Amino acid sequence: MHEHRELQQLLNELADELRVLPFARNAAETLERLKSLSQEISKVLHTHLDEEEKVLYPALEANVQGITGTLDRMRHEHDDGEAAEEAFLACFERLAQNDKNREGVMKAGRRYVQWVRGHLLNENARLFPLVERRLDPAIQKEVRQAMEELSHETEARIVEGLAHDA
Repeated sequence: MHEHRELQQLLNELADELRVLPFARNAAETLERLKSLSQEISKVLHTHLDEEEKVLYPALEANVQGITGTLDRMRHEHDDGEAAEEAFLACFERLAQNDKNREGVMKAGRRYVQWVRGHLLNENARLFPLVERRLDPAIQKEVRQAMEELSHETEARIVEGLAHDA
């Protein structure tokens, strides 16, 4: 849930930046803010998706009968989100090279924000209630701990990678 709140806050900031993009006098500054927010969202989102794929989904598959189709659909939705993210980032690159693509960045950015928000909504409305109803409390606790450990490991790798790049 912490990641959901963090993502919602970052998405709100990104949506605000996208709204002012057409009016920005200094496109380079706005682009830099958009790029920074997008990178932060991507980092948090990919950590979140990694936790789901490596911990939560296997726990559900091992303990909940008939869940495979639902999880396959969710994995497919992850692929859709990656495609939306890639399209948005590609628009960034074109905008950096040509200041005339602001509308394209705005549209791709809105699609990306909409996908992430939809993903979070699906989890809050369907996945988390399923976990609470169908997974034993002891298994829920194990899953939470494993997800937290994986999150810390992922964050450490990201920090290490940033330090290496610098």
